[in-house]
Amino acid sequence: MKNLFFFILLSLNLTNPAKSELDTSRWMELLYSKYPEVRLRDIIIPGTHNSGTHNITKKSKIGPREKKYYKLAKKRVANWAKTQNHDISTQLKGGIRLIDLRVQRDKETFVIVHGLISVTLESILEDLAKWALKRPKEIVLVELIPGLSTRKDERDLHQLIQRFLGPLLVPPFLPPSQLTLQDIWAKKKSFLLFSTPSFSSLDNLYWNRNLSMVSLWANTTKKDDLLEKLLYGKEETPGLYNQDNSKFYTSELTFTPNKNTIVRAIFKRNSPKSLFQLMKPLYEAPNEFLRIWKTQSLNINIIKVDFYEKTNLVKSALNANQETLTFLQVNSPKPLKIDRL
Repeated sequence: MKNLFFFILLSLNLTNPAKSELDTSRWMELLYSKYPEVRLRDIIIPGTHNSGTHNITKKSKIGPREKKYYKLAKKRVANWAKTQNHDISTQLKGGIRLIDLRVQRDKETFVIVHGLISVTLESILEDLAKWALKRPKEIVLVELIPGLSTRKDERDLHQLIQRFLGPLLVPPFLPPSQLTLQDIWAKKKSFLLFSTPSFSSLDNLYWNRNLSMVSLWANTTKKDDLLEKLLYGKEETPGLYNQDNSKFYTSELTFTPNKNTIVRAIFKRNSPKSLFQLMKPLYEAPNEFLRIWKTQSLNINIIKVDFYEKTNLVKSALNANQETLTFLQVNSPKPLKIDRL
């Protein structure tokens, strides 16, 4: 029985993404209420990259730690800095269960920044707290990446987070290889917050991202290259073939523009003029990549995308999770007991 769920998960094929009819605002509750001992590490979790950038426009302020020459071409910067169209509340309702927040301090206010300032962190934390009250069984992973200048900034950020999310945070009381939905639901918590070693040392409620999560960022603009790097890894980051199953594992299914991308956007008529246009070849990629990965018996955990609503990520991930549980319901008269590693 040891790790039986993991074996079953890998052995199944994906269904057509159009078949998913789950309420995306409460898919964890709907799928796993009868199987709460499923490990979070064995669930395919849809996530977004630079999740809080929906409010970036050509009129947005430059981030306090960003390059000052951005002010000379703010429209172009905005075109490449915005990675999401929807706010966090809409993303959560749409099925997203990992969000990625890049935080800086603008005078006395903590803000979400990707080149330009999008929204205040406080507005997002408020939305998260409201979400948890409505959907207490929907577990959300929060990657908090602070770009701060001083330890005082970190302490002030910590106080802000505690004010909104403190009672709702799941501490790292079990390693990812053991943590189940039942463990989290029993504590009546909603959020796992991952951050840098420096910030996570401020409170035992935070997860040290370096110790508990691996994220593969391919840094490419080519689809074939992206698939290869996600499989085989890049530099010191292992790919899916060599992933560490004791940690949460994120595959970033995104393109990253480089200098040549920007230059072509200016001088070549048919080149993508924004990140939104650059990402179009990846809109159907989640289901395509998942099929490839599953046929090779790879353990898929978290997938992050840009402009998630244009992709088939949520439907593909939920279908894969749903098919696994359908198999268990047919073959197990009682809820499956998942043996911990």
